[in-house]
Amino acid sequence: MPTAENGPPAGGRSSGMPLALARGRARHLSASGLIVGAWARAFGWITAVLLCLTAAAKLVAVFQAQRVLDQRDAVFAFWTVREVLAVAAALELAVVAVIASKRVSSGFKLASILWLALIFLTYRFALYAVGFVGYCHCLGEWTEWMHLPQAKSEVAAKGLLAWLLIGSSALLAVRARVAPGRRGARCAVPESRDG
Repeated sequence: MPTAENGPPAGGRSSGMPLALARGRARHLSASGLIVGAWARAFGWITAVLLCLTAAAKLVAVFQAQRVLDQRDAVFAFWTVREVLAVAAALELAVVAVIASKRVSSGFKLASILWLALIFLTYRFALYAVGFVGYCHCLGEWTEWMHLPQAKSEVAAKGLLAWLLIGSSALLAVRARVAPGRRGARCAVPESRDG
């Protein structure tokens, strides 16, 4: 029988990579998975804080008496801007709840962030498609509290969207590379089994 020390039998062929190499690769993938897991957790918690802040700002705006919030939304004409802000805040808080849950895999947490980012991106494209010209309330009342001009608030909103979209999709891609073929993996590759 071939082993890692003596190799394949004389005249025989090896059926795969040597056991020592396989163990080394498994340890490398496991370490890489742990690093990716740490980055995913940090990204998740930073995202949770940002989403809590923007959801809180949206909810403050929802309860303020501003006429602009009672106008029909440019994309969802059957809702007012106030109602769209409330729905957006609810979605953000739902994703925060997923991120905070200990029962959910890191892959699902990243996928929920990506899902939210794609919703926001689709909304942005829809605003562009309908020819909307004006101020997007994406950040709630933060822009007014910080006395940001409209151009800078748009840059901040697009920056947050880029953070959500690029961060979640990049971490999901790296996670899939580190632990290929494992659905719902938590980024760590299991230790190899000795026979």
